[in-house]
Amino acid sequence: MKYSSRFFTLSNIISLLRLLLAIPVCIGILYDWSDSLLLILALLAYISDILDGFLARKYNDISEWGKILDPLADKILVGSAAISLMLVGKLSIWYIALVLGRDIAILIAGLLSSRKLGYVLPSTYMGKVAVISVAITLICSFVDSLYIYIQASYILSSIMLIISFIHYGIRMKSFLSPIKNA
Repeated sequence: MKYSSRFFTLSNIISLLRLLLAIPVCIGILYDWSDSLLLILALLAYISDILDGFLARKYNDISEWGKILDPLADKILVGSAAISLMLVGKLSIWYIALVLGRDIAILIAGLLSSRKLGYVLPSTYMGKVAVISVAITLICSFVDSLYIYIQASYILSSIMLIISFIHYGIRMKSFLSPIKNA
């Protein structure tokens, strides 16, 4: 399938807005904004993540840029929120290391594979589930009434992060194997 090389598509603009949403989210965490306001920002981020992909597919406007911007916006928003939560003592450093380590490894592997393949591999369902599980952990960490669920959330999202990392590795290998054997 041939993808557009256009940068300014509706879905890419939505992804860029989600990327910019990291700023008020981090400020809100660091300056202890109300749980309600932080939940609204989290909901906006989630809706924008669903909306950008939906619009790109509905209007057949999937672009190479979009395949980079969408997961990058997710990673920057989630990573910066996680670091902010760690700075205020609401998330453990081991969890931040797991989230950021996986994201950085997948980002580097994606860049290297796109050079070899000539195109960007799209995000997977497993990756989206992992990001959602991390988002739930983040929400449990900043909403005081949900903090009692943080341990269960740590465990479930850590498992999802590890599974998605393995899944990406297997997928990357299957895409690159024909090139290596050629």
